[in-house]
Amino acid sequence: MRELERYGVMPDEFNLLSIKSRDYFSNAKNKKILDSPWAFVDRYILGNKKEQTDAMRMGLLIHQALLEPAKFREKAIEMPKFTGKGSVAAKKEWLDEHKGMTIMSTKDMDTVTSMLDSLLSHQKASNILSEGKPEVKVMARDEQNNMNHLAMPDFLRDDSIFIDVKKCTDASREGFEKTFYNMNYYIQAAYYAYVLELVTGQVINETIYIMVEDKMPFNVGIYYVGESDLAIGKKVVHAGIQEYNKWRSVIDKAYELKDKKEDAAALKQFLRSHFPPINNGNIVKAGLPYWAINKIAEKYNLNMED
Repeated sequence: MRELERYGVMPDEFNLLSIKSRDYFSNAKNKKILDSPWAFVDRYILGNKKEQTDAMRMGLLIHQALLEPAKFREKAIEMPKFTGKGSVAAKKEWLDEHKGMTIMSTKDMDTVTSMLDSLLSHQKASNILSEGKPEVKVMARDEQNNMNHLAMPDFLRDDSIFIDVKKCTDASREGFEKTFYNMNYYIQAAYYAYVLELVTGQVINETIYIMVEDKMPFNVGIYYVGESDLAIGKKVVHAGIQEYNKWRSVIDKAYELKDKKEDAAALKQFLRSHFPPINNGNIVKAGLPYWAINKIAEKYNLNMED
């Protein structure tokens, strides 16, 4: 870990708010630019992001609990039930007394503590997470593409293997493989591997996922992802970097206009003129995708070759 600190692992007190988002590339930005250049601009230049839902908040709580259980136990507190006369005032008083704490319902607290107990009682999972550092921030310079990269793996072991801990509904192998694809974890893993390769100068060919179910029986599954899957993900990562470089001059100019707050109208006009409408404004033939046709055939027992 000392070698990594020398190269790019940021200290615990490092705050991402101390540097501008435009000054680094990330896995999230890679995904956005691949969605579309406009999706990237909408999120990172115009600043439009999804409001945090209860599910997202719960996911963050679970994440914190599984990776830094001591901090979670120090900050988390279960809210008691307040009923009857004076309950509104009593609840307000209780919340005022516990400002700064992570307030949780009984149901949410039970879920998180059950997941944590399941993880800590799993011998192999505990061993994997015994030597290293949780919630690290790794910054690396990519001279070839003239950019900085930021990676934030859940856990970085002293041997440079990075671990991701995820909540899930199905921790079986089949469940993991489905989630690994559907949630684009294979791209995230490849991006982290790429950044660590820039930091260490070594090829990263493996990562480990620890999946913890968020419902009874709170099973834990541990999966090793190897070279072939990371290689596929790295192709997607490099495609994203190439797409970003393709639009880089436009994106840089947009950031410049954004800094001039009095030029909000100029920024919008600039973006409209540089990001063409879908299908360049043309009428395009469309219909059922091939996978939907197969589903229709299966559902209604049809022979589509007729």
